[in-house]
Amino acid sequence: MSPPNKVEEVTEIVEEAPNDHEGKWFTKIFRTGVLRSSEETKFVRKLDLYLLTWGCIAYLIKSIDQSNYSNAYVSGMKEDLNIVGKEYNWISTYFNIGYAVGLVPSQVSMTRISTPYWLSSCEFIWGILTLSCAFVKSVHVLFPLRFLIGLFESSAWPGMMTIFYNYYTKKELATRAALFTGSYYAGSMFTGFMQAAIYKTLNGHGGLAGWKWLFVINGLMTVAIASVGFYIVPDSPQNGGAKWMTADDLAIANQRMFNIGRETKRQLNVKKVLKIPLDYRVWLFLLAYVPAVWTTSVAYFNLWLKSLKTDDGSLRYSVEQLNLIPIAGSAVQLVTIVTLSKLADFANARFIVLVAENITQLVGTIILATRPKSIGVNYFGYFLLYAQGANTPILISFLPEIWATAPDLRAIITGVTVVMVYANNAWLPLFLYPANEAPEYKYGYKVTCGLTGASSVGIVLFYFLAYKRSIRKMESKFDSEETLPANSSTGSSR
Repeated sequence: MSPPNKVEEVTEIVEEAPNDHEGKWFTKIFRTGVLRSSEETKFVRKLDLYLLTWGCIAYLIKSIDQSNYSNAYVSGMKEDLNIVGKEYNWISTYFNIGYAVGLVPSQVSMTRISTPYWLSSCEFIWGILTLSCAFVKSVHVLFPLRFLIGLFESSAWPGMMTIFYNYYTKKELATRAALFTGSYYAGSMFTGFMQAAIYKTLNGHGGLAGWKWLFVINGLMTVAIASVGFYIVPDSPQNGGAKWMTADDLAIANQRMFNIGRETKRQLNVKKVLKIPLDYRVWLFLLAYVPAVWTTSVAYFNLWLKSLKTDDGSLRYSVEQLNLIPIAGSAVQLVTIVTLSKLADFANARFIVLVAENITQLVGTIILATRPKSIGVNYFGYFLLYAQGANTPILISFLPEIWATAPDLRAIITGVTVVMVYANNAWLPLFLYPANEAPEYKYGYKVTCGLTGASSVGIVLFYFLAYKRSIRKMESKFDSEETLPANSSTGSSR
């Protein structure tokens, strides 16, 4: 018998046994404001220890794999492979194309293939491909490798989000999604330091140039974490969970999903999937999510820093400073995304946080679009943009509520959303932020203002017309089922 379609919190357990960790800082970080039984509390902690920890480490390494070509480029790869003109840009473009192509097929595969084997195998393969980049003799060989790396890396973020849908409740999801997404920014913070250390200590060892060792070490790290993933990554509760889960763990996981009316079993209803373009809620979600992610204007912070000069005409910052100052921005991103997502979870204030985040981005882009003379004001504008990032995990946390009984649709919609992001990020920056216009872009920040405004409209429409309406519909259906007479029959006697 399949679980009834219930709204979250209907059957929340209302008593939590005291425990010795009540005052610990890590307990407070993950507290959701929902009282649980001691058994459920232990299960959620175990889930965080295994699933969330592995996911954050894996995504941190992914951030290194995705951008290591940039460090290799300035560490000798340019000269060794004779990279000229726009060939450097194409290294990134091929990755983005592969990423966009692989997203939806990967999400479909997760509905047919055991999740731990699919995700871990994809990571293992892109780890081998990353290692292979160390032995290319031409940039034209690097292009297809980067395409294939993007193709397999496309499984990572939407795949982990799909797993989170299957295990975390409404008041837990945004915080976990934020910590997972935030690990990417953490990777950005120390990638440069790590890559510099690898180059300094291994350059020339074993007959390999330093930039080649970057790919070798990164590839081996990826293969190692992927190998652990075969044990750590869980399938859905109804499909057996993970190898580290006990029978009691699975029973609790299934009951949690039953209590909130969320279906987790792998399935692929092709007929329902084909109706996705006809669902207005999907389009409202895309309007809320995608335009804001297209506004990656903080990526050009270092170009502005490089343009600054002192009164005597010399550069204001050294090369080392140009690489170190943006790390502060990544730190702001990490703190903001975790803190605001936790606030959205704990205080049930997702809509308020979404609106506040978009206002923050709008103010920052207006500052940079008008480009005031004050360097301090420009700094303020850039760091406002760094402070905008929690919208991604918060918006994603709505999907398992709206499509609670359709895990196949949740997976496909997540994939389609990221496809739209990467497909446009492959070409949009070339027109909005061309390097030859830096830092005074003709259209960049002005268009960003418009995209932020579009996202703000999308958030309001999505919240009230899609989310609220879906929740009211589920509540009404549940209430009608609860008030049926005991002797009533929903079937036909004929």
